[in-house]
Amino acid sequence: MLNACAQNIPAKTTDTFCELYQPIYMSERDTEETKQQIDANNGVYDELCVD
Repeated sequence: MLNACAQNIPAKTTDTFCELYQPIYMSERDTEETKQQIDANNGVYDELCVD
Protein backbone atom coordinates (compact mmCIF):
# COMPACT_ATOMS: atom_id res chain seq x y z
CA MET A 1 0.00 0.00 0.00
CA LEU A 2 1.32 3.44 -0.91
CA ASN A 3 1.32 6.34 1.45
CA ALA A 4 -0.90 9.20 0.26
CA CYS A 5 2.06 11.58 0.53
CA ALA A 6 4.35 9.44 -1.63
CA GLN A 7 5.87 11.23 -4.61
CA ASN A 8 7.37 9.93 -7.81
CA ILE A 9 10.58 11.92 -8.03
CA PRO A 10 12.63 11.19 -11.15
CA ALA A 11 16.22 10.13 -10.61
CA LYS A 12 18.74 12.89 -11.11
CA THR A 13 20.76 12.38 -14.27
CA THR A 14 23.72 14.18 -15.70
CA ASP A 15 23.77 15.15 -19.37
CA THR A 16 27.09 13.95 -20.72
CA PHE A 17 26.30 14.14 -24.46
CA CYS A 18 28.58 17.14 -25.02
CA GLU A 19 31.43 15.48 -23.14
CA LEU A 20 31.14 12.13 -24.91
CA TYR A 21 30.12 13.04 -28.46
CA GLN A 22 32.59 12.32 -31.23
CA PRO A 23 31.86 13.81 -34.65
CA ILE A 24 31.13 11.57 -37.59
CA TYR A 25 33.37 12.10 -40.59
CA MET A 26 32.37 11.64 -44.21
CA SER A 27 34.00 9.43 -46.76
CA GLU A 28 34.15 10.06 -50.49
CA ARG A 29 32.27 6.77 -50.83
CA ASP A 30 29.29 7.99 -48.77
CA THR A 31 26.06 8.63 -50.64
CA GLU A 32 24.57 12.12 -50.69
CA GLU A 33 21.84 10.94 -48.32
CA THR A 34 24.44 9.64 -45.85
CA LYS A 35 26.35 12.94 -46.05
CA GLN A 36 23.16 14.84 -45.26
CA GLN A 37 22.49 12.58 -42.27
CA ILE A 38 26.05 13.10 -41.02
CA ASP A 39 25.65 16.88 -41.34
CA ALA A 40 22.37 16.73 -39.42
CA ASN A 41 23.84 14.56 -36.68
CA ASN A 42 26.91 16.75 -36.26
CA GLY A 43 24.63 19.80 -36.35
CA VAL A 44 22.89 18.61 -33.19
CA TYR A 45 26.23 18.73 -31.40
CA ASP A 46 26.88 22.23 -32.76
CA GLU A 47 23.49 23.46 -31.56
CA LEU A 48 23.71 21.92 -28.09
CA CYS A 49 27.37 22.13 -27.24
CA VAL A 50 29.27 24.81 -29.18
CA ASP A 51 29.27 28.22 -27.53
